[in-house]
Amino acid sequence: MTQTQQSFELKMWIFPIALACLEIATYLGLDAYLPALPSIMHDLSLSKASVQTTLTVWFLGSASLQLLIGPLSDHYGRRPIVLWGGVAFLLASLACALTESLPILLIARFIQGMAVCTTIVAGQASIHEYYDSKRAIEITAIMGSITILAPAVGPLFGALIIQFSHWRNIFFILFLWGLITSAVLYIHMKETLKSPITLHLDRSLKAYWKIITHTQYMRYCLISCCLFFGLEAWILSSPFLLMHSYHLSELQFGLSQMAIFSSYILGMQYCRARIKTASLKHFMKHTLILTLLGSMLLLLISMLMTLPPAWLVIALMTLIAFGAAATSTPLTRLAMDTSSASMGQKMAIYSFCFSLTGVCGATLLTLISMATPLPMALLELVGFSGAAILFKYSYSTLKLNSTDLPIG
Repeated sequence: MTQTQQSFELKMWIFPIALACLEIATYLGLDAYLPALPSIMHDLSLSKASVQTTLTVWFLGSASLQLLIGPLSDHYGRRPIVLWGGVAFLLASLACALTESLPILLIARFIQGMAVCTTIVAGQASIHEYYDSKRAIEITAIMGSITILAPAVGPLFGALIIQFSHWRNIFFILFLWGLITSAVLYIHMKETLKSPITLHLDRSLKAYWKIITHTQYMRYCLISCCLFFGLEAWILSSPFLLMHSYHLSELQFGLSQMAIFSSYILGMQYCRARIKTASLKHFMKHTLILTLLGSMLLLLISMLMTLPPAWLVIALMTLIAFGAAATSTPLTRLAMDTSSASMGQKMAIYSFCFSLTGVCGATLLTLISMATPLPMALLELVGFSGAAILFKYSYSTLKLNSTDLPIG
């Protein structure tokens, strides 16, 4: 490879990596925040239910603009939407760092969640427009491995800040992180929208309805949502479960999350390697079975013991995370390739369903006591079983493998 080719290849990667880094910042608004919940509850004199509401409003924010961002990015372009989302995240992070009021904290958390919409819908749409199918899956796998660093190292990152400083500094650091990545995107992100689409509310609604009623698209989308629901049960219940029931320190909690989501990263990279040679449908079937087996074992030991050993719960979660990551990685591209609608609209529906799953899961978890792993394990099995059932119905029509993915 010549020096010119190497330079071109490097420039090709700056944009997706910068976009992934901005996504990390938006997700750290959730994940680095988790070990700070007990401290925030104490400092602001909040109840447990109130502090958990700050998680729920983040998910509400992440679901609030999905359907609007799609048509806006189809009309104004992907680049301005991503950049304005970065600005909103910066202002919201600064407000979280400075506030003493629960209402202001809730509003700022909601806006932080809104920023996720722009990176996922407009940012991911630009990736799928810029690259062909094989390259898009490879790049989204790499981006996913980068963004999953948020739940992997986010809790540890937050725990270290709390141990040596104050929880407010989490948001000051996120402000600086968002500022740097937004500046890089401003310089290197190119507009991928070739033909702007005129804004028409009735036309957008009809397009959304067509996508929602597209059976195969929705199956892939709902499989992803079910997998996310299963993992969300762990993500949102683990701070109180591990730190209150198992009496782990913030640092130990962070390390356990890093182990679990490092396994998630390995699952994504395993998918990236296997799709080059393996039949996609058989590969996904086997990794989904792995996830189901892990969740069944977790439920079984939770039924047999009130508090199973923490190391065993964490070990099973690493197995579950690996299988879920490997299964979910190709689903976005498969869904995108089934429908002829605009990329912005397809990504908007896909992302909205994800965020709505997050809202429902977060709301449900505020109503359930998580003093033991049993409720969490049951919710995980419900999510992964739903994914398995939907995948079974999709199995006969999933005929793509790594060598015949459509280009587009």
